[in-house]
Amino acid sequence: MTIPNGAKPNDSIRDAHASDNDTIVPTAEQAVAAALIALRKFKEKQERLKVFDKFDTAIAGFESKAIQAAAPGTEAGRLSSRVASVARAFFFLLRVNETKVHLIAQALISAAEQENSLVFAAMTRSLIEHLAAINYQKDRLVMLVTTLAGQSQPNKIDRILDQAHESAKRSYYGKNPKGQDVGEKAYTIADLMESLQKQVPDIGDVYSYLSDFVHPNWGSNLIVSTGELGKGDLNPPLQFHHAILRKVCGYCILALREIEDTSKEATYHLVALQDVVDRALLPGATTASLFSVRTPKAVGDGKSAETAISFPTARTHGEAVSMIYNYLKDNRIEIFGPKRLEGIVDGYIIDVFETSRGELYFRTNTELSSSQ
Repeated sequence: MTIPNGAKPNDSIRDAHASDNDTIVPTAEQAVAAALIALRKFKEKQERLKVFDKFDTAIAGFESKAIQAAAPGTEAGRLSSRVASVARAFFFLLRVNETKVHLIAQALISAAEQENSLVFAAMTRSLIEHLAAINYQKDRLVMLVTTLAGQSQPNKIDRILDQAHESAKRSYYGKNPKGQDVGEKAYTIADLMESLQKQVPDIGDVYSYLSDFVHPNWGSNLIVSTGELGKGDLNPPLQFHHAILRKVCGYCILALREIEDTSKEATYHLVALQDVVDRALLPGATTASLFSVRTPKAVGDGKSAETAISFPTARTHGEAVSMIYNYLKDNRIEIFGPKRLEGIVDGYIIDVFETSRGELYFRTNTELSSSQ
């Protein structure tokens, strides 16, 4: 069991649920220390996104483009405005959930520092629930972008956008259906988990395991005692429950990674929706051109700035970015960390990605914009 000492890129949630007979068994203190490192790194990354706390201000540039695209009164302009509205809703939802996860991470850090195992287990379960929510919204975005691709009939496009907007509304405004004055019914945790299970097959086992420490029964009783009715100690030292703690810490670390990866994928699809607005600003834009799909034709081997991979068929910067990420996904190339700006050379932006195949260089034309 190597998870608490430093999870590897391809580890799954199941790896954290390993047997107590594993060769490498970290102490409870080591497991908690590893979780703290992961949590603090995650928190640091999330704090860079606080620019979006003033959401309306942060997306003002995108809003301006959407208004400009709709101004001519064409059908393409109307539909691009609708796409912008849906993209805005889903991006807001993503930031809402990321903000909550940021707060949960802060609570986990506090619980770990105070050696509060009960709260740490409860907050890890909450982390899993919010992973499920982000994943569900990501799946809705994937479905939206996929079903819009190649569409040219306005009535069909309107129906697709209506369904997406209703899903976003339900995700934000949804309440417990058993309560009074329900209005929008929230998606149940079962709905969210069913979607996540396609990506993480053993997530149901993980969630059940963590749930036992949240409810006032054997699991939570055990974590604050030595495990026998009417005898023993309360609040035993961390190492007494090392097997439980290393599992919970492993789940915490891997859930953070899944959240980061899922949020990234959701962002890629939001870029694709933003690109629809950019296409609407191109001269002669039509409904068909908004949603047409061009086959990416990669040029270059990506081994250096001089031979950086580019996509000459891209019409806009957003389409070029989408082609980059689709290229990485189609070739099963994993990305490690954020891209690095190498520079701007002869009108091309050179970005470098740390990947499972080493450094890969990509270039996009600075001339690709909505003003083209």
